[in-house]
Amino acid sequence: MILKNKKPLVSICCAAYNHEAYIEDALKGFLMQECDFEYEILIHDDASTDKTAEIIRAYERRYPDKIFPIYQTENQYSQGKKYSDLNYERVRGKYVAICEGDDYWTHPQKLAKQIKAMQEKPEFGLSFHPAKQLHMEKNVEKDIGLYLETSGIVPIENIIMKTKEIIPTASCIITADVMQKVLEFKSTRPYLTVGDIYIQFFGALKAGGAIFLHDVMSVYRFSTPTSWSRQWLASIANQNRHNVAMARSFKELNEMTYYNYSHSFEQSTIKRIFYFISVLNQHTPEDEPLNLELLPNFAQQYINALKDLLHEMLQENKRYILYGTGSGAKLIMSILKSKIDFILDGDLAKDGSYFMNKKILHVSQYKNQDASQKILISLIGRSDETISLLNTSLQKSAINFDAILREKNILQKVDF
Repeated sequence: MILKNKKPLVSICCAAYNHEAYIEDALKGFLMQECDFEYEILIHDDASTDKTAEIIRAYERRYPDKIFPIYQTENQYSQGKKYSDLNYERVRGKYVAICEGDDYWTHPQKLAKQIKAMQEKPEFGLSFHPAKQLHMEKNVEKDIGLYLETSGIVPIENIIMKTKEIIPTASCIITADVMQKVLEFKSTRPYLTVGDIYIQFFGALKAGGAIFLHDVMSVYRFSTPTSWSRQWLASIANQNRHNVAMARSFKELNEMTYYNYSHSFEQSTIKRIFYFISVLNQHTPEDEPLNLELLPNFAQQYINALKDLLHEMLQENKRYILYGTGSGAKLIMSILKSKIDFILDGDLAKDGSYFMNKKILHVSQYKNQDASQKILISLIGRSDETISLLNTSLQKSAINFDAILREKNILQKVDF
């Protein structure tokens, strides 16, 4: 007979598939929590073919009043089902803590600290913290999710734009009502590829931001053999599908929130589009143009708007300095090369070298002598923060392509 513990305050949700090498770390991280409230551990094993289920069963026998697994006999993911949602649907707690089977918690008071913070600020629907990222292929580790220098509130705009990149999923705790909204949103949108982004958005939407604790209290294993990140990086088609899904959902969320966060959603979409460009650039020799016909239709619309702007600039009697040497720089150079005097870059190793026959100068070597020159930011999708940096260090005006693209309201006109 399966025993049920008392009504839990927190439901820990863990999705596992072929995590034999990792699942015990996750279980130990859950069970070591020091707190004065009840919590349940909901594990969903998606018909693993290794010993993952065997390990879970051993822990279930030892902790039958705390660990409640689902053991699938047929893989749900291969049937197009979002197996993590099957776990979320059986949540009993007021709060939902999330940790995939290949990640784990490292601090015995993680739950206690986050729940205390959320109980003190009940209007918030999300809390998170930094994590240690372990790159499983490169054997490199670094801290991620450092959104503030100390504990505090992260505005929803930062959550949407991922201003400090990834928010570690294993660090997130949301309220059960937020989880219900996420499930409702996902249930009518089968095109979605991931769920963590929407968990974070709807969590932050509840009070216009998220509670951030500065402690590193979990580990994110990046690119494990069965991970979504490994599948995503291995296929350009998968990357394109994911980014199209993200852009489409951002448009829908922007409409749902009455365009209160248009800047953030459109900026995030521009970043997604230029991710496509960067992928194309990786497979194109420097002296060859990018084949923009390989982009999805909505991305081509954005790029065409930018190209129209560049052609207008080509007719003007002005000179420019280009900042950056990535995929955006290649696109700009394909039209404006004759108007560009030289290139600035933040990488000291590139100082004195050349990009598409234009000399590169490190920003520290730049002397602001020609007031008529304007800087073109080639880091499209990241122009806002780059311009802020350059205005401070160089006192030089720059053209913000991101702002111009947002002003064109292209996102509202795109048919996905």
